[in-house]
Amino acid sequence: MIRVQTNLPKASWSERRISHDFSDDLAAGDTIASIDSIKVFDDTTGTDLTATAIRVASEQIDAGAESVSAVYIGGTPGQIYRLEAKVVTTGGEKLSFAIVMRIV
Repeated sequence: MIRVQTNLPKASWSERRISHDFSDDLAAGDTIASIDSIKVFDDTTGTDLTATAIRVASEQIDAGAESVSAVYIGGTPGQIYRLEAKVVTTGGEKLSFAIVMRIV
C-alpha cells in the first residue's frame, strides 16, 4: 500500500526540496536504510515522467532516518504529478510514500 499526501503546490520555476516522511509507517525502532527510488509520474496516466518533465536531484536520507528528500526541478504549469519514494528499512521492510504535487 502506498500512503499519499495530496495537494502540494510548487511553482514551475522553483527548485524545491521536498521530504517524504515515513515516520508513521516505520515499526518501533526501525529506520530507513536505503532509498530504492524517487520518481515522478503523471498523476492521471501513471506515465513515468522523471526524465522528461521534472528532474529529481540530491536524493538523501534525512537526519533521524525516518524521511527521505529530493530537490524537484521544473514541471508544467497546471500539471499534477505524483512524487513516489520507495525505501528499504533496517528491518527489511519495503515502503512507498507518494505526494501529489500541482504545478502553479
